[in-house]
Amino acid sequence: MTAAPDPDSVRPEWIDALSPALAPPAHLEDRVVAGLRERGWIRRGRRRWLDAVAAVALLALGAGLGAAWSRPAADRRPAYLLLLYPGSAPVLDPQAEAETARAYGAWAGRLRAEGRAISGERLGDGAETVPAAGSGGDGAALQGFFVVSAGSAAEAAAIARVSPHVVRGGTVVVRAIDTPR
Repeated sequence: MTAAPDPDSVRPEWIDALSPALAPPAHLEDRVVAGLRERGWIRRGRRRWLDAVAAVALLALGAGLGAAWSRPAADRRPAYLLLLYPGSAPVLDPQAEAETARAYGAWAGRLRAEGRAISGERLGDGAETVPAAGSGGDGAALQGFFVVSAGSAAEAAAIARVSPHVVRGGTVVVRAIDTPR
């Protein structure tokens, strides 16, 4: 077995003496391309303008979806808790309850569109009240809550006044969230 020559000992004239690279026969490329087309691996001349239109359409779709899902900058206004208690309105049938849920969603959507932070949940029926020794209180009537940003307690109360809960006869208690700074 012969050892490979040391690369530093190879002379430039030896490299020049090597035969030039052999080119494949001219018809070989045509045969390979024809075979690939038969198998459906490549297609005959596609229209480049169609590819460009498709690329622009995908870019526009992506930009539109990104804008729709982007979140506004953090709201620096104080947060208020809106506690929802029942009113004198009767228990709703499932269809009316679904309509009410849509109204709450639309109300919250309008507040978000104003740039407010808002979140909330409906609470399940019943509750376990765990009082401290000697104290009472029953939070079982609480139906749900929202946390909303507002410039003041008066502004939070104004937001609560137009909520679907108050409009439908419920009571909303507004409490400032006291976050230590």
